[in-house]
Amino acid sequence: MNPLRIFAFLALCLLSLTAAADSLRPGKYILLEGWGSLTLGADKGKGQPVAIETTGANAHVCELKGNLRKGVVVPTNPPSRPCTISIKAKGDDIELQPSNFDPEACNYYCGARATYDGTYRLPPPSCERKQLRQRQDLFLKQYRTKTYDQAHATLSSLIAECGVFYNWIDQDKLRNDLAITEYHLGRYQDCLKTLEPNTGTAHPDMESLQELPPADFDMFSTIAPATWKNRALCEKGLKAKK
Repeated sequence: MNPLRIFAFLALCLLSLTAAADSLRPGKYILLEGWGSLTLGADKGKGQPVAIETTGANAHVCELKGNLRKGVVVPTNPPSRPCTISIKAKGDDIELQPSNFDPEACNYYCGARATYDGTYRLPPPSCERKQLRQRQDLFLKQYRTKTYDQAHATLSSLIAECGVFYNWIDQDKLRNDLAITEYHLGRYQDCLKTLEPNTGTAHPDMESLQELPPADFDMFSTIAPATWKNRALCEKGLKAKK
């Protein structure tokens, strides 16, 4: 075979491997312990298309679209001051941080209380939206039939495996459901421990809850009362047990 052809073939293989190494796995990555997503498309020659959407305090949002090349996202419609965002793969996670010397250029895409930086992860099959719905439905069926041991096992495993993929509102809801299940099992101390991270624990009444930003108050005002009720039930059960 012609040596020049061999060299050209090897060079083409090397370029293909380099492009593959630079690319990240396409899919919808979820912002851990937050509220947002980073969607990566396949590279068709102009870099991987990227769409980032997040929600911060008081329902402020970030929305950014661009292309990923060599670990850097460049927005497709940049403001007058250019913004670039670095993306780093860390195992199964994607780390996203502003890498511009002028942060205001990147904040152009965000409300005052929102940000797009953080850790994003591609959910495993057991934590994809359809599976989450099925697992929650199974918990509700078990809870309503008062098979509390089974209901607790179902919801505990869901939270342990997939809890990081829920936003902070839904995390409070899950913990409320787990806590009331623990109440029915007579596990009052576990119930109180489960509720510790909830916003309703940090803000024990409606007056205290009003310290939150307006949009956050509106969302938690329908969730915190369940936390307060569950805490009262478990505290009462714990006292009666002593």
